[in-house]
Amino acid sequence: MVQKIRKAVFQDLSRIAEILVFVKRVNYRPIFKNDAYSFGELQVLSVAEKYAAPDILNHIWVYDDGIVKGMIHIEGREIRELYVEEGTLFIKTSPVEKIYVATQGRNCYRTVAAPGETITEAAFKLTGLEGYIRVDCQDGRGLHANTNAYEMNGTNPFLRAYDMIRW
Repeated sequence: MVQKIRKAVFQDLSRIAEILVFVKRVNYRPIFKNDAYSFGELQVLSVAEKYAAPDILNHIWVYDDGIVKGMIHIEGREIRELYVEEGTLFIKTSPVEKIYVATQGRNCYRTVAAPGETITEAAFKLTGLEGYIRVDCQDGRGLHANTNAYEMNGTNPFLRAYDMIRW
């Protein structure tokens, strides 16, 4: 089963905005208690208009299994592709020295470039016992690009609507 993570297009903007507005209201409204912002300023239309700018939209990826259910906004050090196909986790990234996949417990998968070289992709066969996965890519300066932790259902990630969001 292919998990559909793809580059966002203009037609995705309303769903991207709905996801962002929903998640911000659910997660931040109880903390800041600012209804003027949560229900006045924070509107689907204004968020969609902001994200329509090419310099933003070009950096957004969505999870789409027929309905856009998640998104991630990445710039700079980046994880470009992340998907599971037939029990194998595939990762494509900007040039990095190390790609780690943390799993439940103290387990970890890793790929490390030869000294002075970089890597841009890795594939890890999943056992179905991972519990969760979290990808961490480290460049030569020690800077990281990370994903959220994704719960696993056997060898398939269980993605929630907010799993793909980066603030």
